[in-house]
Amino acid sequence: MFSKKMILGMIKIDISIIPGVKKSIKEDDIVISGNKIIIHIHLSDDINVIEVSKQILEQIRYKLTDKTNDKNFSIDLIIKK
Repeated sequence: MFSKKMILGMIKIDISIIPGVKKSIKEDDIVISGNKIIIHIHLSDDINVIEVSKQILEQIRYKLTDKTNDKNFSIDLIIKK
């Protein structure tokens, strides 16, 4: 398994390329506690929030499943206005 810092970096890069993300994500916006990952994110108002949220979760899950040995994790996405 990668270190928390490596996982934070992967998540930040994946989120930064998704359209609709209002501002760049900081390390403080991502909390990793064991197998639970909590992400606080700001999305634009003029997008389909549900679809963008699905895209974010699928991208992060794909990257973590592909790059880490640990397949047992949960991701909570908290959307802020």
